[in-house]
Amino acid sequence: MKPDGLADPKVRADVMAEVACAELQVQVAREIILERDQVDQMWPDVTHGKQPITKNLLARYLRSGPLYLLVVEGVDAVAKCLAIKQRIRRHHARGAFANCLHSPSDRIEVESNLHLFGVKAEGLAGRGAVYPVKLLPPIWGRLASLSDDELATVAEQLWQKAVACSWRGLWSDPKISHLTRLVLHQDKRTTLEYAASCLCELFDDMAPIEALSAVWEVERAGRLVLRRGLHAEIGMWAAILAEWGLKVTSEFSGDAHPDCLV
Repeated sequence: MKPDGLADPKVRADVMAEVACAELQVQVAREIILERDQVDQMWPDVTHGKQPITKNLLARYLRSGPLYLLVVEGVDAVAKCLAIKQRIRRHHARGAFANCLHSPSDRIEVESNLHLFGVKAEGLAGRGAVYPVKLLPPIWGRLASLSDDELATVAEQLWQKAVACSWRGLWSDPKISHLTRLVLHQDKRTTLEYAASCLCELFDDMAPIEALSAVWEVERAGRLVLRRGLHAEIGMWAAILAEWGLKVTSEFSGDAHPDCLV
C-alpha cells in the first residue's frame, strides 16, 4: 500500500477484504519507509529513464509517508494481486501517483521486490501474466530544453499544488462560448513527460506547469477540455496531436458525443 492508501482506513479495509476473498494467505505485513535508492530499484524505467519530472514526483510521493508491505501466498497470487490493484485503484485512486497500491506484474519483479526488502522467496506460489504497454517516447522539445534544476522546480510546483488540491486535477476548463472544443483523453501509452512535451510544442502560450497540470488532470479524470475555438482551428490542433500519438477528440460544445475521433 502506498502512502495515500495506508492513510485511508477504507482503502486498508478493502485491500484486506480483497486478499481474504482471493484466498491469499498473508505471510508478511509491516510498515516500511522507502529510501531513495529503493525507489530507484523498484521503478528503474522511470528513475533511470528520460522522465525527470515523473522521477522527482514519484520519489517525493513515495517518501512522503510510510508504506505497508504485504507478502501473500496462494494459487495465481501474482495475477490475483494485479486484479486487486486494478479494482482498488478504480474505486479509490485520486491521481497518477496517489493510486493506493503497487503490485509486481510478473515473477521476476516479485523476486526482485522480495530481495529488496529482505524477504525469502522460497515456496511462494503464483505466476502472473505480463501486460506490456509500449510507451511513446519520453521528454522532448521545449520542455526538454529546461535544465535539471528548472525541471525539479516545475515538479516541486506541481507536487505542492496537487497536495493542496487533495490530488485533484489542477486544470481549469476555460468557459468560452465557441462551438468546438479540443479534448485530450487518457492513454496508458503516454508518459507524463511525453504528453506535456506535445502540449508545450503545440501551444506557445502554454507554460510547462500548465502542460503538466493538464496531463495530471487527464490522469485523474480520464479526459480534459484543452481548448475551445473555431471548428477548423480545433480540427488542425487535433490532427497534429493525433499524429504525435495522443488520443484526442473534437467536440461541439453541449454535445454529449464527439463529432470525430482522430
